[in-house]
Formats: sequence, structure tokens, C-alpha cells
Amino acid sequence: MSRFHAKDINNFQGEYEGWSSDERLEFCTKLTEAFNRNPVHIHGWDMPLQALVEEIPETKPNPIGFAYCMLLGELMKQIGETTLSLDGYRGDLISLHHDRCKHDASLLEWFSLLLEDEKFQFRKRYISITPESWEFCIPLQPADLVAYENFKEGMRFHVKESKEAKRGRMRLSLEAIINLDSIGGRARPYTREMIKELKQKLDKDPETQLALFKAVRISK
Repeated sequence: MSRFHAKDINNFQGEYEGWSSDERLEFCTKLTEAFNRNPVHIHGWDMPLQALVEEIPETKPNPIGFAYCMLLGELMKQIGETTLSLDGYRGDLISLHHDRCKHDASLLEWFSLLLEDEKFQFRKRYISITPESWEFCIPLQPADLVAYENFKEGMRFHVKESKEAKRGRMRLSLEAIINLDSIGGRARPYTREMIKELKQKLDKDPETQLALFKAVRISK
């Protein structure tokens, strides 16, 4: 097997074509044992793109790029308030790595602006942000697993007609991960109400608004 890909294994695609549900369960059960050998802190955010475009119409040309940048800032803040504030990590610095995508330049530009923002409490705790490929950055594969599970949990929260919402409970796979003693951290949804508050803040701060739209290649 060349790599783990959460979407493929959940849909029996790619290298998982022809697998049975029992084989998938057995494989994923063994996979979670890796977390017991390598304790991690999970931090996750999700944002409903339809609500984003409805509340901030200017984002319509590039809602994904806009969401990526906004959630990068939320993740950096969340990591600072939790992991980096623990006794064992108070002096540590962090370099960020993410899956290579067409928004690499936007993420780097917004990351740099955050580090220049004197109001950002944790700006001196971050060193760099680097786009990586899964072939050379193995930690991106378990990150993909967690991101996929968080995406499904976000569907349960944001999309009432989705099968995740109709199920009425968290996916067993996500439940198994967060119940591990070696897992810590948190995940949050960026709600419609939060998007409305974001729009109000941006409207009151045209300089930041212009910098953000410029970073995500949106003309205003």
C-alpha cells in the first residue's frame, strides 16, 4: 500500500477497491494503535462554505482559499491557547506543515501577516509554514485521517439532511480515536453566527479586510 487516504478507504476506492467492511474495520483498528505509540494533540476547525458565501458574498470567487486562511489563524490561536500553554511546551516553537494545494501562496502570505500582527499573542511561537507532499511527510497521513473524521462530524453539525446528521451520533471511528488515552486536543465548527461576526469585524477594519482578500486573490 502506497499511502493511507481516508476518503478512499471510506468509499472503497483506489487501493481499497474490493475491500469488505470487516477488512476496513480490522485495518482501521490496527491503524489507531499508531496513536498509542505516538501521542498527539488534535486541533481541528471546519467552516460551511455555503454559509460563508451567503454571509460574505465577496468570498464567492474563492471561498475555499478564504476559509483556509481564516481557519489557519484559528488553528494557530487554538494551539497557542492550549498545547503551547501547557507546562511542558511553554518554551517551544512550532513549524507548520500542510498538504500541498493551489492555496499554498495564500496560506504563506496570511501566515506572514499574522506574525506581523502585534495583537496576535502567539506570533513569536511560530517559525514557518511549509507545503508538503504525503510521500515525504508521513505525518500528513494520520492528519488526513483526523481531518476526514472532523469533516464528517462537521457535516453532522452543519447539514441537517446529511446521512451524518440523520445518524444522530458521532461516527464510531472518530469516537474510537478521541477515546484513546494518547489523544488530546479539540475541534470546533465555525458557525454561521461566527461568520456574521467575522463580517462585522472585517467591515470595521478595512485594512485587514483588504489584506485578507489580497492574500486569497479576491478583488474587492
